[in-house]
Amino acid sequence: MARNKVERIIAELKGVFITAKSEAVMRNKEVYLHTIGLTNTATYTDDWCVIATTEPTANSCTTNNNTLYIVDGHNLSSLNIKRHKDYASIKIDNMNGHPKFNAGEGVID
Repeated sequence: MARNKVERIIAELKGVFITAKSEAVMRNKEVYLHTIGLTNTATYTDDWCVIATTEPTANSCTTNNNTLYIVDGHNLSSLNIKRHKDYASIKIDNMNGHPKFNAGEGVID
């Protein structure tokens, strides 16, 4: 069961990244990925989300007209989860769909 849960979250997170990259290029507009409720310390929690939006800031998991995709932690409960210290917010370039974080470019590992 635990393996299925991990595979599901991997698929969900891949989906949010693919959607963000596609939408940024298609709309010719920067798209942002925000992790809400996750820190760089592993925690058992379901009160988090990863949201793809055209807004440069996001403080909640509430959707609005600018929300493109959301991965809601309430649907993936009982995970010991954390985010990388540099990935609180990632900007997706509108020209090539590449991620940018910390004012530079890099790859998501």
